[in-house]
Amino acid sequence: MNSIGEDFLNQILLTNKPAHAYLFFGAENSQKEDRAKQFAAALLCREKKGCGICVSCRKIKSGNHPDFREIYPEGEKIKISQIRNLKSEARYGPLEGEWKVFILYKSQVFTEEAGQSLLKILEEPDPGIVFILTAPSPTSILPTLASRCQWVSIQPSDQSEDKRDLSWNKFIKEIPENFLKFSGSHFEVFEKTALLEDYQENKEILFRFLMTFFRDTLVIKSGWEDGIMLKKFDASEKDAAEKLTFHEIQKKIDAVQEAQEYLNHSGNFRLVIENLLWKLKS
Repeated sequence: MNSIGEDFLNQILLTNKPAHAYLFFGAENSQKEDRAKQFAAALLCREKKGCGICVSCRKIKSGNHPDFREIYPEGEKIKISQIRNLKSEARYGPLEGEWKVFILYKSQVFTEEAGQSLLKILEEPDPGIVFILTAPSPTSILPTLASRCQWVSIQPSDQSEDKRDLSWNKFIKEIPENFLKFSGSHFEVFEKTALLEDYQENKEILFRFLMTFFRDTLVIKSGWEDGIMLKKFDASEKDAAEKLTFHEIQKKIDAVQEAQEYLNHSGNFRLVIENLLWKLKS
C-alpha cells in the first residue's frame, strides 16, 4: 500500500470519487486529526473545498451534521459498542448529500473485538460511506485495517528549516538501524518508503550515504578498518561486515547504484525506493 500526499486529496475532491476508507497518519505534531476533519468537511461541502460558510460546513462546525460523525476512544480504547453504533448508523447511508463520513480518532487503540467488527464493514463497504482513521503510523493499527485504507501521510506544518535540518540529521543517523535492519514485512517496507519520500529532495545525499556505508563494510571485511569513512557508523558497519559475505555486500552496492540510475531515468521515487528496500533486505 503506497501513501498518497495531501495534494492528491485535492484531486479526490475535484473528481468527487473518494475511496471508502483512509488512514491519516503522522507524528504527534502533524495535525493529522485536523487535516482529517478538514478533508471530511470538504467532502460534505457544497463547494467541495470546505468553504466554511455553506449549510453543510456550518452544521459541521456546530456539531449537528447528520452525515458526519467523530468517534473518540472511550477511556483508553475504542470499544465494540462504539463500532456497533457506527454500523447501525452507516446502514442508513447519507441523509443530506452524497456521503456520510465517520472519523475514528486514535485508531491504534481499537480493542481487538472492535477492530475486527470494523474490518467487516471495510471489506464490504456500503455505498456513500467514507471512513477516516487517524494513527501515528500504518503499523500502529491492526494490519487488516491498514490494508483496507488509502494511506495519507501528514507532515508537521510548522516545521522550520532548523527543525528540518535536525530531522534530516536524525534520519541519517537512524538509516543503518531502520533501513538495513528490519523485518522485511510488507507494511514495514511501505511505511519506510513513505518516510523516505519526505526526504526525497535529499536523495543524492541518501544514495551517497548508502554507497559509502557499504564501501566501508567492504573495507572492514578486507581487514582495513582504518580506511573507513563513516566512522560514526563503524559499529553498524562492523555488524554488517560480520553478517554479510563479500558477494552479498557487492550485490547491495550494485542495488544502490541501479536504484540511483533508475531514479535518474524514471523519476518515480516511491517505486525505486520500495524496490531498493526489498533488495537491501534480501
